[in-house]
This record gives sequence, C-alpha cells and structure tokens, in this order.
Amino acid sequence: MSRIRKTADDRREQCIEAALELARHKPYYRVTRNEIADAVGVAGSVVQWHFGTVKKMRRQIMRAAITAERLDIIGQGIANQDPHALKAPADLQARALESLIG
Repeated sequence: MSRIRKTADDRREQCIEAALELARHKPYYRVTRNEIADAVGVAGSVVQWHFGTVKKMRRQIMRAAITAERLDIIGQGIANQDPHALKAPADLQARALESLIG
C-alpha cells in the first residue's frame, strides 16, 4: 500500500489546525513546534520549515485564530498584548474579551 504525500500547503494547514487545537488546552504562546509536530505526526523540522521562527509561528497561529474567529485564542492574545490580536476587528476583540470573562 503506497502512502500519499501531502502537499506543502496541506501540511502547513494541518500544522496550523494542530496548533489551534493545542491552544485550546494551553496558552497559544506556549505551544511548541515539537508539540505541533507530534500532533501532526511529523518531525519538528517540518514545522520549523513551515513557520520559521517561534515568533513567526505564533503570528500564524494568531492570524489563523482571527480568521477562524477562535475567540478563546484571540482573547489570550489581547490579554497578552499580541500585536496581531490587537489588530483584529473591534467587534471580534469585544466578543473575544467577553468569552474570557465568561
């Protein structure tokens, strides 16, 4: 049985989805490349290749959270003064902060 390799875009999307899922259980800024790699089933170097630095990885996680309207992660970003979370639309920021308050 042959394995079908994922395209680079598919693998990148898989890494972002894994990072968003991991961020449900811990602060997004504490998600590591190795945790993402383990969740996806690839080597840490694959995650490194897709995201580059940890700073760039966190930026991509936040951008994906904003696109997907993941209020929990956006709220974390606002609370930690993440520059990308602070650039989210005002209504999205308000909903994210409300979700933190409960």
